[in-house]
Amino acid sequence: MSEREKEFSYEEEREKERLEEAEKESRESVEKAKKDIEIIEGEEKKKEEKKTRGKEKAKKTKEGLKEREEEEKRLKNLTLIVYGLQCASIFIGLTLIVGAIINYVKKDDVKGTWLESHFKWQIKTFWVSLILGIVGILTSPFLIGIIVIIADAIYLLYRSIKGFLYCYDNKPMYSQEEEKGDDNKE
Repeated sequence: MSEREKEFSYEEEREKERLEEAEKESRESVEKAKKDIEIIEGEEKKKEEKKTRGKEKAKKTKEGLKEREEEEKRLKNLTLIVYGLQCASIFIGLTLIVGAIINYVKKDDVKGTWLESHFKWQIKTFWVSLILGIVGILTSPFLIGIIVIIADAIYLLYRSIKGFLYCYDNKPMYSQEEEKGDDNKE
C-alpha cells in the first residue's frame, strides 16, 4: 500500500469517525430536544390544569354566592310575612302565635345575617304584645283593660310597620352596638 493510499485510508477513517461523532451528537441533541419538549408540554399542561381549576373555583364561588342570595331573599320574604301576620293579629289573634312559631323555627337560619335583628325584634314584639293582651283581657271589666288593649294594638302596629319598612329597605333593626348590648343582657 502506497503512502497515498495509506493517507487516503487514514483520512477516510477520520471522516468516518467525525461522521459517527456528528451522528452521535445529533442523536443526543434530538433526545435533549425531546426531553425539553416534554418538560415544556408538562408545564403547559400544568398551567392549563391550574387555569381550569381557577375557572371551576370561580364558577363554584359564583354559584355559592347566587345560592346565598337566593336563601337570603327567601328569608327576607319570610320575615316580611311574619310582619304581616303580626299586623293581622289585631283582627285574628292566632296569627301572632303563628308568626312567633316561624321566628323560633327559622331563628338558626338567620343567625349572623342582617335579618337576625328582625327576628329578635319580632320575638320581642310577640312577647310584649302577648303580655299586654293578656293584661288587657284580664282587666277589661274595669275599663282600663280596653285602654291596655288599644295601647297593645298601637304598639303592635307601630313595631310591625317599622320592622316591615326596615326589612323592605334591607336595613337591620338595630345597629351592631345595640345588638351587642342586647346580647350581653341575655
